[in-house]
Amino acid sequence: MNTSFLIFMPWLQLDEAISFNHITLLPVGKTCGYSNLDNEVIRKIDFFCSSHKDIQGNCISDLTLIINKDLEVPWNIPEEQFFEIAGYAKIIFFCGISTNKYYNQISSYTNSSLFNIVGQRFSSANPESVALTIRRRDGESIVGGYNFNQIFREAPPHYQIGDKVKIDLILLTSLLKAKEDGAEVFNLLVSTLNFVALANTDSYNMTPESELILMSSAYETIFQIDSGQKALQLSIKFEELFMPFSKETVDDAITAGRNIDLSAEKGSIASWSLLKAWMYEFYKRRNYHIHSKKVHSNWGWADFEYLLLSVYAYPLIIKLLLSKENFYSLTEDDTTACHALEKLMLAQNWHQVSDKGFQNVWQQIIYDSSWD
Repeated sequence: MNTSFLIFMPWLQLDEAISFNHITLLPVGKTCGYSNLDNEVIRKIDFFCSSHKDIQGNCISDLTLIINKDLEVPWNIPEEQFFEIAGYAKIIFFCGISTNKYYNQISSYTNSSLFNIVGQRFSSANPESVALTIRRRDGESIVGGYNFNQIFREAPPHYQIGDKVKIDLILLTSLLKAKEDGAEVFNLLVSTLNFVALANTDSYNMTPESELILMSSAYETIFQIDSGQKALQLSIKFEELFMPFSKETVDDAITAGRNIDLSAEKGSIASWSLLKAWMYEFYKRRNYHIHSKKVHSNWGWADFEYLLLSVYAYPLIIKLLLSKENFYSLTEDDTTACHALEKLMLAQNWHQVSDKGFQNVWQQIIYDSSWD
């Protein structure tokens, strides 16, 4: 029996195709068109769309099809390449979240839920039939006997916003150059993306505590922290990377109302920069959740603040590391974001209207930092 295997990103809506190496992410569907695909593929895409619904129960009209230009039939990708494609999808996800604008309802925002990939095998004898492969710890189960119109997969809530996802193509190009040159920063990024993706699904099935542990694990990996005094090691490396943008101190934060613990493994935290103190506290908070809340007593930030600051800083870390190895040049927006980081750590109630009349405190800080 002749079969074909197509790989889709059903919830990813793009303005235009994105090509890198031998892979192309191709937006296709009834709204955006089918490019130059033949009728056989279009029919399969329509079948697939018919089983994917938005939260109102409507079939999705468009999706993203993965194309491998090195193949004789570019859309028919061997199943064994699925996890390779999943790795590329994570890199695209990273280039998506790097464009996120927080506390701004009209700007771009995405999460890892929109970058899920699905592989679907089609039979030429009966292309309307579908079998489900269900992953298990001991392998997998296959359940068949359905048609596409009998199977429904519901979109993640953020799909309902309907915005096209913005991808930082300059950053993507820099990452691919780093990959081509065998740069360590690329390998470190890949090692952390599973943590970061799982921590940024925006799903209520994930607890903030679990997300914080995942993000701190990503930081631990990207800074290559070995055994012994990990919080201290991590805080020193984090401070060193962002030192050109550092002005605020722990005293400034305490004056602003941040309840920072002044004890550390060696000496007092009181003389530290705010950047160093935040990173130290962030990792200690991770230990607090892992070790049944047996360490530390007071905290400078709440869990949601640690999480937002960590995902805000994470793309900046990668960009700074790429810049150090001459794979990337920081943009004005990048330097503004770096200058804003410790000011955001200092501030509280980010969502509230700024006393300067700006939209909110977070946005005011970003704006003010553009002048630094």
